[in-house]
Amino acid sequence: MKTLRKLALFATACLAAPFLTSSPAAAADRDFCGKTVSGAILDKYIAMDDVSSPLKCPVTDEMTTPDGRGRYTHFQNGSIYWSAATGAHPVWGAVRDKWQAMGWETSALGYPKSDELKNADGKGVRQEFEGGTVYWSAATGAHPVWGKIGATWGEYGWENSAFGYPASDETDGTDSYTDAKGVHTYRQVTQKFASGATLFWIPGGASEGCGGECTGYEVEAPGSLVKQVRVNLPTDSDKFVLMVYPTDAGFRGGIDKAADGWQEV
Repeated sequence: MKTLRKLALFATACLAAPFLTSSPAAAADRDFCGKTVSGAILDKYIAMDDVSSPLKCPVTDEMTTPDGRGRYTHFQNGSIYWSAATGAHPVWGAVRDKWQAMGWETSALGYPKSDELKNADGKGVRQEFEGGTVYWSAATGAHPVWGKIGATWGEYGWENSAFGYPASDETDGTDSYTDAKGVHTYRQVTQKFASGATLFWIPGGASEGCGGECTGYEVEAPGSLVKQVRVNLPTDSDKFVLMVYPTDAGFRGGIDKAADGWQEV
């Protein structure tokens, strides 16, 4: 008898499992353009003015996401994604294209947790996801920002800072420097911004100008004496390390041209 009861409970759980990730049915299902829109996705769609919204007509019924955490419906001009943790949010345009290229909800971004938002500068939009934010402007395209680089950019004022909008995705690579002991190679994550500056994050190890974990930025200097300025921001200190790399002319001039070099910096 106990065995039969356990089997019955197991069967009930198996039957119920596929419905646990459905968007909650806050409204009755409705058909639009021959497709059924349901639950929280329907609520969001109606709030956006359904077929008169930028999304237009649905092209799929509500579907379960491959990761099993959520639901989605594709429309002519975008999608609405739902998860219990984030709610229902539309994704479209260049932001959706970037998210799709990264792997949808299985990417490092995860699910959208906001609708698309207009930035205060009037030059672009952003959309927040579980793992970061995708920023778009006409000049730079759509790029995700997250982690230590995103935090550093935010401390300076996001897109309103001197860095401007992100102009690339993050690149996880290596850098190196040479001293009397030889060549030292270390991991460095970088991201380029509209101003021409590159923000970086060094997770640890011996890098030039920083003995441990660092964030910071570097800027190419078009002067005759200075070719690059790099600012290291050690995470275990409130001080920064300023490094100035001279051109060949600046290096040959040495101390005699130091004042001119600082003017260029």
